[in-house]
Amino acid sequence: MRASKFEFERRFWIITGIYGVGFWLSVFDHTRFTTALRHLIAPSLSPGSPEATMFSQIVIAAGALLVFLGGCLAHMGGSLPSHRYCSRYRSALRGARS
Repeated sequence: MRASKFEFERRFWIITGIYGVGFWLSVFDHTRFTTALRHLIAPSLSPGSPEATMFSQIVIAAGALLVFLGGCLAHMGGSLPSHRYCSRYRSALRGARS
């Protein structure tokens, strides 16, 4: 999918707006994401306990792992078509897009 001329020329402001709105919404809800997720998944954990702290660290580590894997996937996707040993994968990808 290609970006339109409007999206391409104003992508900085679009991305800045998304981040700005995301941070601005914290004015209305002061609950942290990890706390809300802990209440949803494990409501028996008491706030401030070592288990609650470990839960928050696991959530942050899982998010970091997803970001890392997304970066790896984007890197592989960008380098795959130009790699000379991947001709069979390129033809398979072309067939999947059709």
